[in-house]
Amino acid sequence: MKLLRLLISGILLLLLFSGGLLMLLHFDPFGWDISLVRRSKFSAREILLKEVRTVYRLNTVELVHKSVFPYDFMPSDPDWWQIFHAAEVGKPDSGEKELLEFYNFCKSLDINLVSRDPNFAVVTLIAKAGFNLEGFPLEENFLWNESRLVIRLPEPEITEIIVQDPAADRYPYPGLKISPENWKRLTEYITARIGSVTDEKQLIERARQRGEEFIRHIAEPRGFSNIEFHYLE
Repeated sequence: MKLLRLLISGILLLLLFSGGLLMLLHFDPFGWDISLVRRSKFSAREILLKEVRTVYRLNTVELVHKSVFPYDFMPSDPDWWQIFHAAEVGKPDSGEKELLEFYNFCKSLDINLVSRDPNFAVVTLIAKAGFNLEGFPLEENFLWNESRLVIRLPEPEITEIIVQDPAADRYPYPGLKISPENWKRLTEYITARIGSVTDEKQLIERARQRGEEFIRHIAEPRGFSNIEFHYLE
């Protein structure tokens, strides 16, 4: 009987010790940093940081836009003779001045806007938007507590604009005879005005949404069920 009581006491002590150890591992009330859950979250956070760091420029969306120059940058049927007359008598309004400047720019590219068959060019631009993370301190902006993850990111932006310059034998439109220098001027003119297109297509907002989707996709399987995004100016 005495041996049985000793055996039962030993089992109870073992259970109490095991239970206490498990509680320490999970709750760590003394701040000893031995919680398996905490270590698991820390490891998940480090993996997440590593995956995001691999792409210092996180492009999340891109827009392919074709511009037909000069028609996309002028009214459909301007009265050029009225504009020329206003310029001759010295009384053009602001709109007429702008059109006259555009006319002269096109003329410098050998595009005659008063011709019955003016030259034109189709220019394809690729605008990419996302997060420029080069030099951004990711580690101090990934804050976590158990299943909650707060991520602070820079505002998304247009990260890159690419002008496609296909070979002449693949250009599907009537060829525009233009020098490399004038082609550069033409594409710079169009690139400088791509902002109106990206605004219309809400490219920045779409980049924000896709970026959040991307990070959620790699964070949620690692146990972060509550993910918040804050954006820095």
